[in-house]
Amino acid sequence: MRGPRIALDWRMFKRLAAPFAVTSARSLGATRLVVFIGFWATTLAQPNVLGRIPLQNLLKNTLESDRSAAAAFFFWIGAPWYLKPLIGALSDTYPLLGSRRASYLALGGLIAAAAWAALAPAAHDYGALLAVCMALNLAIVIASTAIGGYMVEIAQAVDRPGQLTSLRNAGYQSSWLISGLAGGYLGALSIGWTALAGGAVALLIAPLAWLMREPPRPPRATPLRDGIARRLGALIRARGLWSVALLATLYYLAPGLQTALFYLQQNSLRLDTPHQGYLTFCGGVGGVAAAAVYGLFAAHRFALRRLMRVCLAFGAGGILLYRLYDSFAHALVIETINGFAAALCEIVIIHAAVRATPRGSEALGFAVFMAVRNFFLFGSDWLGSALIDHVHLRFETLVVLNAGMTLLAALLAQRLPAELLEARDATKEA
Repeated sequence: MRGPRIALDWRMFKRLAAPFAVTSARSLGATRLVVFIGFWATTLAQPNVLGRIPLQNLLKNTLESDRSAAAAFFFWIGAPWYLKPLIGALSDTYPLLGSRRASYLALGGLIAAAAWAALAPAAHDYGALLAVCMALNLAIVIASTAIGGYMVEIAQAVDRPGQLTSLRNAGYQSSWLISGLAGGYLGALSIGWTALAGGAVALLIAPLAWLMREPPRPPRATPLRDGIARRLGALIRARGLWSVALLATLYYLAPGLQTALFYLQQNSLRLDTPHQGYLTFCGGVGGVAAAAVYGLFAAHRFALRRLMRVCLAFGAGGILLYRLYDSFAHALVIETINGFAAALCEIVIIHAAVRATPRGSEALGFAVFMAVRNFFLFGSDWLGSALIDHVHLRFETLVVLNAGMTLLAALLAQRLPAELLEARDATKEA
């Protein structure tokens, strides 16, 4: 007996792309839920977040990689993040099964879960492990780009980019709370347990597509190539966004400390992976606190000019505390304070990027900014590790260089376009 035929077309996803009034309190509440959980899940499911400590431990103690080789691994598995603008252009221009955001989100989540399943068999070969983690990150990039475009679109519609950016960062930092505790203990177990945990988190991404309500868009009347070209043209003319991207380049170009800290924690402080996880957890606590302060208090009270100056200066001070990183007790305090300070820096820079992104190119514009951010974030960690391994720079000197470049970023921030620096979030709920 033949069953009913199912037509696989846009009608199956019509509910995913259902229009809504983005200014209503109900729809804004749903958006906040999607943004928070979406960024929480797409961050935690990354191999360099939940898998960070287990993979670092595997590289250092099983594959016997030095600092620069371990940092290079994380730079190269981040390669899909550098291609994020291409995925953003597709998401903005080419609806998948009738949806510009929800279908891409579901697709990325399902592929990510499958990629996590392939991690354990590849764990004892550097090249195979690299390839699997790159594929996993590509899937996460697809989902993350959809969430990012959705957030920017709604943030501009309701004039609350600071609040939604803070919510995004709260989800991002909350994932580090879990990755710190879970990753620390997973690092002491077989890598298969990390793969199982990562796959479970990735499976939480796809169902968010059913909670997403996209603003209505007219049917695509122009070829895909013309649509992408038009959005690229608008992006090239977005002077404010490129100014923020230049600021992000200077901020994230500072020689990174992440891999150097991991080796210092194990070699000098003699910490095991659970204790390293506690330090990551403390940084996440500071980051969540920063997101709450920025989103609930600062974003609608102060203009971006003052927020840039205060947040980046505080960030430089937090980095300098690493010169006192000489015991586990000191490390707990320093990671908490620096987690707060670093989160403030990231939130204020992303806040500016969201405001500067051209309308109609939300996923593409935000993806360009995030590609710049990720390239220099991962590359600077490799640079910092190479300076220690090959130039024999002291860790304390690296800390001073990092803080100095953050202060330079604070000065450059005051040269952003005036209309951007004088903006602040709306306060009235619609």
